[in-house]
Amino acid sequence: MATVPVGHAVGGGTRKAWVLKAGSVKNLRLQTLRQVERPGYGEVLIKVRCIGLNFADVFSVLGLYSATPRGEFVPGLEFSGVVAAVGASASDGKTTVEFASQEARERAEREASGFKPGDRVSGVVRFGAYSTSILAPAHQLRHIPKSWSFEQGAAFNVQALTSFYGLKELGNVKPGQVVLVHSCAGGCGLVRQMDFTFQSVETLLFTSLHFNTKSFSSPPHCIDDTTNDAHHFPSLSFRNAQLALAILKAVGARAIGTVGSSSKVNVVLDRFPGYMEKEQVIVRSSSTSEYHEQLKSSLKFLGADSFDIALDAVAGKYFQPTFDSLGPGGRHVVYGAADMTPHGDSVWSLLNPMVGLKLAYKYLTRPKVDPLELPAQNKSVMGFNLIWMFSKVGQLTALLDELYGMNLQAPLVGNTFAFEDLPKALR
Repeated sequence: MATVPVGHAVGGGTRKAWVLKAGSVKNLRLQTLRQVERPGYGEVLIKVRCIGLNFADVFSVLGLYSATPRGEFVPGLEFSGVVAAVGASASDGKTTVEFASQEARERAEREASGFKPGDRVSGVVRFGAYSTSILAPAHQLRHIPKSWSFEQGAAFNVQALTSFYGLKELGNVKPGQVVLVHSCAGGCGLVRQMDFTFQSVETLLFTSLHFNTKSFSSPPHCIDDTTNDAHHFPSLSFRNAQLALAILKAVGARAIGTVGSSSKVNVVLDRFPGYMEKEQVIVRSSSTSEYHEQLKSSLKFLGADSFDIALDAVAGKYFQPTFDSLGPGGRHVVYGAADMTPHGDSVWSLLNPMVGLKLAYKYLTRPKVDPLELPAQNKSVMGFNLIWMFSKVGQLTALLDELYGMNLQAPLVGNTFAFEDLPKALR
């Protein structure tokens, strides 16, 4: 991936951006920064309309990801907006973004000519999206489908890549296989608005932020390709992504999903009529033995004995029953641990005796896999964090192209919040 240093700019333009030093939501400060006005070769300048808030953003703000920058930085992994300028030739000069590799730079230079001012685009970056404008490498952008809104465009890329990478590259999903998707009504499970609270991976996985002109006394210039309003700004909306199930349906695999509460069952059924039945949606029991029986019951409904793949962002006490339900050759793909996630504005909430002791107990009693037993069990456990994968430019851009070629249903959008309310959204 590529990043833009905080405050770095060429020319006299400005932008509004949320800046912090990781550790607490309270550290976020809305600042006016200088903005690059002329993108270099391979770069595209975008006036942001919506910003995606993922669970990874929450971890970055709290400083719980090793990938989080040590000093002050602008958080944010994905966005949508309108192209303001393009560095489409070598004559456009020196670049500002720090490319992850020479391969990334060369691909960005090749793809820059595919964009022009006024294009509606969505993109992914390694931090920097919480801003009213952003400079991004061309290969990390995609045109928003014509029938999609800016909100939907900002809800797609990170969740889709996460789900698809886990299911295809690691899980090697095939038609007819049976796949368990944890938290299927939130995050990478669904594209649907859920409760707006920071309680679990299911209830805070995706927000889209829009900008409100009234929020700023002197807003930076923003191109609007639909209204020609030079001062139209994005507001901040909250929703989750229903993508793993959509991908499984598209490839012809069979799915069983879990949710944290009964109120979310109909969300899944309404989104996938004819594909997901109520017997395929499990409201996870707090008892691991009961949860194991729930898995058996859903498998029986599908006429299956075991899972081929488990896509797991919950882990914790649910890991072992899930792992035990994999068949020979089964793949347990882990990309999160919502059951182990602390609550609160900062990592210092762990100093609360009740919070700290509870998490300490979960940590000490966490499931363990003996690698010496895996050959006999004929199963595998794989983990990944997508943020470390962006240096593999060819692999991830191919996955993204394939995802857009699947013509998946657009994400559903829920509540909206103003850009200046970003700390509230994170909470």
